[in-house]
Amino acid sequence: MGPLDDQPASGDPLTSTVGLVTQYTELMVIKQDIEDELAKAGKTEERLEEEGATKNCERIWTEQLFRRNPDSAIPSKIIVVSGVEGIGKTTMVQKIMSEWASGTLYQRFAFVFLFKFRELNLLDNEAHMSLATLIERHYKHLTHDKLIEILQKPESLLFILDGLEEYKHKLDFTDSQLCLDPDDEVPVHILVTSLVSQTFLKGNSVLITSRPQALEYLVIERVDRFVEIVGFFPEQRLMYFKKFFGDADVGTRAFQYIEKNTILYSMCFNPSYCWIICSALKSHFTKLEEDQVAAPRTVTETFVMFLHNILTNHRQESREKEGF
Repeated sequence: MGPLDDQPASGDPLTSTVGLVTQYTELMVIKQDIEDELAKAGKTEERLEEEGATKNCERIWTEQLFRRNPDSAIPSKIIVVSGVEGIGKTTMVQKIMSEWASGTLYQRFAFVFLFKFRELNLLDNEAHMSLATLIERHYKHLTHDKLIEILQKPESLLFILDGLEEYKHKLDFTDSQLCLDPDDEVPVHILVTSLVSQTFLKGNSVLITSRPQALEYLVIERVDRFVEIVGFFPEQRLMYFKKFFGDADVGTRAFQYIEKNTILYSMCFNPSYCWIICSALKSHFTKLEEDQVAAPRTVTETFVMFLHNILTNHRQESREKEGF
């Protein structure tokens, strides 16, 4: 869904380098059956091509995630977005948060709260807490009175839970592991499960991201929509190259070079790899001919050049900060 690996949004140098606004490229997101064994293994654009299934994919755009299912009068509330490592799940979440904050997406939600499962793990040793306390810990600008007012309108709230595969707890939806009142002070994992199951804040919406292998821990039959990010299709790869290089002609030349290399081209379905490959190609396609270095031809050469560029730029930045 975007150009980056699944990395934290806040303070991430990759995020600031690539840019959600200038270089973000919409990934292929397809509707899936949560019971599909292949879905649990993780589909990619390449696998779909091999299976001859690309023409049968129902594409889902970001703004359509919470649309009403055709066979249901009830709006979709619980959405699961799956995808293999580095395919762009967290970047998709970053884009949703950015566009919601700028007023261009999901404006029916008055508030969007983002929690990362790996950060929730750190609260295991904390005393029991209420939902309001959990939110206050992450969103310190909200006063308690304001938050209590916000929670009175659950249908206007979206909770995003990112990275289910990193969660230490299984989402247990048995009645004994759920609470009915958001004011109850319970272990955080029970708060999370109760939020997803909507035993309190009935009507709120939840978006969960997960790698395919963690879906077996999502024991819930009431998921309204299950979609999977499968990566860049060919036309999206070309679009990404053009955006990355900032010049359509240069981006096209770089893309045509990669097209001739079967291995490198096949790797470009993954936005993380696509970004690394473009970064390695940059010193060849954006410099004057006399300053150009040879373009990488193998995976090894690509990653060596990528690391060389990082180390070189890091040394230059360090010298500048030291006043050299």
